[in-house]
Amino acid sequence: LGQFNLRLTQLPDNLLRGMSLLGHLRLLPGSRILTFLLDRFQGAGSAHVLGRINQFLHDDLHAGRFVTFVVGLLDGARHEIDLLSAGHGPLLVYRAAAGTVDSLHAHGAPLAVMEDVVFDGGDRVRLEPGDFIMLVTDGFYEWRNPTGEQFGMDRINRSLVKHAEASAAAIIAQLYREVREFTAGTAQADDVTALVVKREASGGT
Repeated sequence: LGQFNLRLTQLPDNLLRGMSLLGHLRLLPGSRILTFLLDRFQGAGSAHVLGRINQFLHDDLHAGRFVTFVVGLLDGARHEIDLLSAGHGPLLVYRAAAGTVDSLHAHGAPLAVMEDVVFDGGDRVRLEPGDFIMLVTDGFYEWRNPTGEQFGMDRINRSLVKHAEASAAAIIAQLYREVREFTAGTAQADDVTALVVKREASGGT
Protein backbone atom coordinates (compact mmCIF):
# COMPACT_ATOMS: atom_id res chain seq x y z
CA LEU A 1 0.00 0.00 0.00
CA GLY A 2 2.75 2.46 -0.83
CA GLN A 3 6.32 3.10 0.31
CA PHE A 4 7.26 2.91 3.97
CA ASN A 5 10.44 2.54 5.95
CA LEU A 6 10.28 1.76 9.68
CA ARG A 7 13.43 1.56 11.74
CA LEU A 8 13.43 0.14 15.30
CA THR A 9 16.41 0.30 17.63
CA GLN A 10 16.72 -1.16 21.14
CA LEU A 11 17.79 1.52 23.62
CA PRO A 12 19.54 0.88 26.96
CA ASP A 13 16.51 1.95 29.03
CA ASN A 14 14.33 -0.59 27.22
CA LEU A 15 12.68 1.95 24.97
CA LEU A 16 12.09 1.54 21.27
CA ARG A 17 13.01 4.28 18.84
CA GLY A 18 10.87 4.14 15.72
CA MET A 19 11.73 6.46 12.88
CA SER A 20 9.22 6.44 10.08
CA LEU A 21 9.56 8.00 6.65
CA LEU A 22 6.00 8.38 5.40
CA GLY A 23 5.84 8.79 1.65
CA HIS A 24 8.28 10.68 -0.57
CA LEU A 25 11.02 8.07 -0.07
CA ARG A 26 11.21 7.78 -3.83
CA LEU A 27 12.70 11.30 -3.84
CA LEU A 28 15.75 10.33 -1.76
CA PRO A 29 19.04 9.72 -3.63
CA GLY A 30 20.04 7.00 -1.19
CA SER A 31 18.17 5.74 1.87
CA ARG A 32 21.36 3.97 3.01
CA ILE A 33 22.82 7.38 3.83
CA LEU A 34 19.76 8.18 5.93
CA THR A 35 20.16 4.86 7.75
CA PHE A 36 23.76 5.81 8.51
CA LEU A 37 22.58 9.06 10.09
CA LEU A 38 20.03 7.26 12.27
CA ASP A 39 22.70 4.86 13.51
CA ARG A 40 25.23 7.62 14.10
CA PHE A 41 22.91 9.64 16.33
CA GLN A 42 21.37 6.71 18.20
CA GLY A 43 20.66 7.76 21.78
CA ALA A 44 20.33 11.45 20.95
CA GLY A 45 17.04 13.24 21.54
CA SER A 46 14.38 13.12 18.84
CA ALA A 47 14.56 16.86 18.19
CA HIS A 48 18.35 16.71 17.75
CA VAL A 49 18.10 13.78 15.33
CA LEU A 50 15.45 15.57 13.25
CA GLY A 51 17.55 18.72 13.11
CA ARG A 52 20.62 16.87 11.83
CA ILE A 53 18.64 14.87 9.27
CA ASN A 54 16.93 18.07 8.10
CA GLN A 55 20.30 19.73 7.56
CA PHE A 56 21.58 16.75 5.58
CA LEU A 57 18.46 16.55 3.37
CA HIS A 58 18.37 20.31 2.77
CA ASP A 59 21.91 20.13 1.40
CA ASP A 60 21.27 16.98 -0.62
CA LEU A 61 17.81 17.23 -2.17
CA HIS A 62 16.93 19.35 -5.18
CA ALA A 63 15.02 22.57 -4.52
CA GLY A 64 11.31 22.04 -4.02
CA ARG A 65 11.66 18.50 -2.72
CA PHE A 66 11.00 17.53 0.87
CA VAL A 67 10.34 14.62 3.22
CA THR A 68 7.63 14.25 5.85
CA PHE A 69 8.95 12.42 8.90
CA VAL A 70 7.63 11.11 12.21
CA VAL A 71 9.73 10.06 15.19
CA GLY A 72 8.03 7.80 17.72
CA LEU A 73 9.61 6.88 21.07
CA LEU A 74 7.63 4.01 22.60
CA ASP A 75 7.79 3.01 26.25
CA GLY A 76 6.11 -0.39 26.33
CA ALA A 77 6.21 -0.64 30.12
CA ARG A 78 4.37 2.65 30.62
CA HIS A 79 2.18 2.29 27.51
CA GLU A 80 3.29 5.74 26.35
CA ILE A 81 4.62 7.02 23.06
CA ASP A 82 6.33 10.36 22.39
CA LEU A 83 5.59 11.67 18.90
CA LEU A 84 7.46 14.39 17.01
CA SER A 85 6.32 15.16 13.48
CA ALA A 86 8.11 17.08 10.75
CA GLY A 87 5.33 18.02 8.40
CA HIS A 88 3.28 14.82 8.66
CA GLY A 89 -0.23 15.02 9.95
CA PRO A 90 -2.72 14.48 11.21
CA LEU A 91 -1.61 11.86 13.72
CA LEU A 92 -4.77 10.01 14.73
CA VAL A 93 -5.39 8.71 18.27
CA TYR A 94 -8.37 6.42 18.90
CA ARG A 95 -9.71 6.49 22.47
CA ALA A 96 -11.53 3.26 23.31
CA ALA A 97 -13.23 4.57 26.46
CA ALA A 98 -14.93 7.40 24.57
CA GLY A 99 -15.13 5.75 21.14
CA THR A 100 -13.66 8.86 19.53
CA VAL A 101 -10.69 9.85 17.37
CA ASP A 102 -8.40 12.75 18.33
CA SER A 103 -6.15 14.49 15.77
CA LEU A 104 -2.64 15.69 16.57
CA HIS A 105 -1.01 18.13 14.17
CA ALA A 106 2.56 18.29 12.90
CA HIS A 107 5.11 19.91 15.20
CA GLY A 108 7.26 21.47 12.50
CA ALA A 109 7.86 21.90 8.79
CA PRO A 110 8.73 18.97 6.50
CA LEU A 111 12.42 18.11 6.29
CA ALA A 112 14.55 19.93 3.69
CA VAL A 113 12.16 22.89 3.30
CA MET A 114 14.44 25.19 5.34
CA GLU A 115 18.06 24.77 6.37
CA ASP A 116 17.91 25.82 10.02
CA VAL A 117 14.86 24.38 11.75
CA VAL A 118 14.49 23.88 15.49
CA PHE A 119 12.21 20.99 16.40
CA ASP A 120 10.75 21.05 19.88
CA GLY A 121 7.52 20.22 21.63
CA GLY A 122 5.87 17.03 20.44
CA ASP A 123 3.10 15.04 22.08
CA ARG A 124 3.21 12.29 24.69
CA VAL A 125 0.31 9.90 24.25
CA ARG A 126 -0.68 7.31 26.84
CA LEU A 127 -2.43 4.28 25.38
CA GLU A 128 -5.15 2.78 27.55
CA PRO A 129 -6.46 -0.73 26.75
CA GLY A 130 -8.03 -0.68 23.28
CA ASP A 131 -6.44 2.66 22.30
CA PHE A 132 -4.32 3.01 19.18
CA ILE A 133 -2.38 5.53 17.12
CA MET A 134 -2.67 5.63 13.34
CA LEU A 135 -0.44 7.41 10.83
CA VAL A 136 -1.71 7.70 7.26
CA THR A 137 -0.44 9.43 4.16
CA ASP A 138 -2.63 11.83 2.21
CA GLY A 139 -3.15 9.22 -0.50
CA PHE A 140 -5.96 7.82 1.67
CA TYR A 141 -8.00 10.93 2.35
CA GLU A 142 -7.30 12.78 -0.91
CA TRP A 143 -8.26 9.88 -3.21
CA ARG A 144 -11.25 11.03 -5.28
CA ASN A 145 -14.30 9.15 -6.53
CA PRO A 146 -15.63 9.52 -10.11
CA THR A 147 -17.51 12.73 -9.18
CA GLY A 148 -14.33 14.35 -7.83
CA GLU A 149 -15.18 14.05 -4.12
CA GLN A 150 -12.29 13.17 -1.80
CA PHE A 151 -12.57 10.31 0.69
CA GLY A 152 -11.74 12.80 3.43
CA MET A 153 -10.75 12.63 7.08
CA ASP A 154 -14.31 12.26 8.37
CA ARG A 155 -14.68 8.92 6.59
CA ILE A 156 -11.30 7.79 7.91
CA ASN A 157 -12.35 8.63 11.48
CA ARG A 158 -15.65 6.77 11.07
CA SER A 159 -13.81 3.73 9.72
CA LEU A 160 -11.45 3.70 12.71
CA VAL A 161 -14.35 3.85 15.17
CA LYS A 162 -16.26 1.14 13.29
CA HIS A 163 -13.35 -1.30 13.24
CA ALA A 164 -11.61 -0.28 16.46
CA GLU A 165 -11.93 -3.70 18.07
CA ALA A 166 -10.10 -5.41 15.19
CA SER A 167 -6.36 -6.09 15.05
CA ALA A 168 -3.98 -3.39 13.86
CA ALA A 169 -3.58 -5.12 10.48
CA ALA A 170 -7.35 -5.50 10.08
CA ILE A 171 -7.98 -1.81 10.89
CA ILE A 172 -5.68 -0.83 8.01
CA ALA A 173 -7.15 -3.45 5.66
CA GLN A 174 -10.72 -2.33 6.35
CA LEU A 175 -9.84 1.32 5.77
CA TYR A 176 -8.17 0.50 2.46
CA ARG A 177 -11.19 -1.59 1.40
CA GLU A 178 -13.55 1.30 2.17
CA VAL A 179 -11.39 3.75 0.24
CA ARG A 180 -11.37 1.44 -2.79
CA GLU A 181 -15.15 1.03 -2.61
CA PHE A 182 -15.68 4.79 -2.34
CA THR A 183 -13.36 5.65 -5.22
CA ALA A 184 -15.04 3.08 -7.48
CA GLY A 185 -12.08 2.36 -9.71
CA THR A 186 -10.56 5.81 -10.09
CA ALA A 187 -6.78 5.89 -10.49
CA GLN A 188 -4.62 6.09 -7.38
CA ALA A 189 -2.93 9.51 -7.51
CA ASP A 190 -0.59 9.18 -4.53
CA ASP A 191 0.87 6.55 -2.23
CA VAL A 192 -1.42 5.08 0.45
CA THR A 193 0.59 4.11 3.52
CA ALA A 194 -0.62 3.46 7.06
CA LEU A 195 0.82 2.44 10.41
CA VAL A 196 -1.15 1.43 13.52
CA VAL A 197 0.32 1.09 17.04
CA LYS A 198 -2.33 -0.49 19.27
CA ARG A 199 -2.59 -1.50 22.92
CA GLU A 200 -4.67 -4.65 23.18
CA ALA A 201 -7.96 -4.38 25.04
CA SER A 202 -6.71 -7.03 27.48
CA GLY A 203 -4.12 -4.52 28.69
CA GLY A 204 -1.10 -5.86 26.82
CA THR A 205 0.94 -4.04 24.16
